[in-house]
Amino acid sequence: MTHDFESFAASTLSDWTGVYGVPPTVTKTSALEGERGMDVSFVGVTAQSFVHAVLPAPMSVLRTHFRFDPNSVTLPGGAIQSIAAYVSTGTPIAWLQVRQVTGGYEARVATRRDDGSSAVSEWIALPDASERLTLDWWAASAAGSDNGGARLRRDDGTTSEVRGLDNDQQRSDRLRLGALWGVADAMEGHVFFDDVVIQY
Repeated sequence: MTHDFESFAASTLSDWTGVYGVPPTVTKTSALEGERGMDVSFVGVTAQSFVHAVLPAPMSVLRTHFRFDPNSVTLPGGAIQSIAAYVSTGTPIAWLQVRQVTGGYEARVATRRDDGSSAVSEWIALPDASERLTLDWWAASAAGSDNGGARLRRDDGTTSEVRGLDNDQQRSDRLRLGALWGVADAMEGHVFFDDVVIQY
């Protein structure tokens, strides 16, 4: 099943189940595809700011495509900001992280094992421009099979992933998008999201 989150075009967040923290805004300036997109602000903000969508049931396989633009946001001192996540109630199952480096940005994916530890992929370059990203996550097929994993893919085909994981007990029942974990005082600017499609 595929769910297109099209409410940005109508200047609302009505496609989403709810908003957490400082509400993101829908603006023409943040449009990356079409007339409007979602703007998440770090200006004078140290709280989380994201939308979330509750899925029809706990899922063992998920794929989300969305456009993201760092928009020259300042993420100082090696700060790592999570911008998208699959969650089970309040527990992160897989999440996409971004950091600022000399000359641009980098991104990676992290995911939860059954023992509660996290597996993290390698950092890959992320341009300071609109980019279509895909976040894949899948639970292992059975206990002991150790074939679960997560993948981040850029529009140009560049990927970063973790595989061979013992995570058959993990399920996700919602998607979060915005400023999730890692919001810090010295972050400054706005990031943009658009064209969100989730497959399950």
